[in-house]
Amino acid sequence: MMIKKTAALIVYVLFAISCSQQQPKNASFRATDYVDPMIGTDFFGHTFPGATVPFGMVQLSPDNHTDGWTYSSGYSYQDNTIMGFSHTHMSGTGYTGCGDILLMPTVGDKIQVVPGTRENPDDGYRSRFSHEEEIAKPGYYSVNLSDINVKAELTTTKHTGMHRYTFPKAAKATIVLDLGHTIGGNTETDISTVVIVNDSLLTGVKNSRGVNVYFAMKLSKPCHYYGTFDAGYSTPESGASLFPYKNEESGRDIGAFLVYSTEEKEQILIKVGLSYVSVDGAMQNLDTELSHWDFDKVADDAMELWNSTLQPCLSRMILKIKSKYFTHHSTIVSSPSRYRRMWMENILGWIRPFIRWKKVSFFHPSHVGIHTVQNIRS
Repeated sequence: MMIKKTAALIVYVLFAISCSQQQPKNASFRATDYVDPMIGTDFFGHTFPGATVPFGMVQLSPDNHTDGWTYSSGYSYQDNTIMGFSHTHMSGTGYTGCGDILLMPTVGDKIQVVPGTRENPDDGYRSRFSHEEEIAKPGYYSVNLSDINVKAELTTTKHTGMHRYTFPKAAKATIVLDLGHTIGGNTETDISTVVIVNDSLLTGVKNSRGVNVYFAMKLSKPCHYYGTFDAGYSTPESGASLFPYKNEESGRDIGAFLVYSTEEKEQILIKVGLSYVSVDGAMQNLDTELSHWDFDKVADDAMELWNSTLQPCLSRMILKIKSKYFTHHSTIVSSPSRYRRMWMENILGWIRPFIRWKKVSFFHPSHVGIHTVQNIRS
């Protein structure tokens, strides 16, 4: 009796699967609905949850830590603090590297130029966060930085990254650019340069283990004042590493800071173009791919690009799954009764993952070998 009930359940599930896929042109049926970028971010999967597009050169994602094999992608789900958001990542490799051009919003009187530790994030610009306030979708990532009550949102085009930070009311809100940040750590010869062109444009180059990553960065709102820092140096007069109103800095652990005052829920947007050739190339990528400030449009375009890329994969997979399921079912029906229990256990092994999982893990972008391919141009 139990076998018959189970068989009936399986037939119903198979029929439902079949019927649901008989309309592949249905607009509500989208491959991106089955993507969960969080899959692989725990248990040493070494994937990152941030924003990217198929064959994109930019992988804009949060970094929890930079030291050790565990953090080869910059992110591990077990962590509860974020150092900032950097623009290059490797996914699933288990090899440390990238983490270039890190940005982090902060709120408070003191300008922090080091991230602080996971054990005591208050020592730097690092912030605590909760996974309950974190969203990861194809081409989009958001999280609430709970220590400073700032919502950070990320999206990308192929050669640019876009940030949208929603601030609380604050007399002093700072955006930190840290060029010393590298997943796996930098070397003595990794000398980077930042140039503050004006109150809403920065350019420069990050030397990452011998590879030059050029960038051009524009902000939607001019800052009140700015400066550079060198975390590896302290001035004899003050012992500080900050250099207010200095326009250029070169070194190993250098960066820049931009200071604002913000109203409640005020948004500041940042767009960053990258190039492996020159600053001019980074600026060209920025002007060509991201000439506007419409964050939602960029995120929607990224989602559509993922959907058009993954949809053929999903259609082929469905055909294979249906063939496997119905072949098993026909075998059950045609087998002698004493073998049916064996076939039932076999087919239930195929069905359980689809009942248990809300998302299909093999549609994580890294699993189809898409988002770690770098499309390099000037």
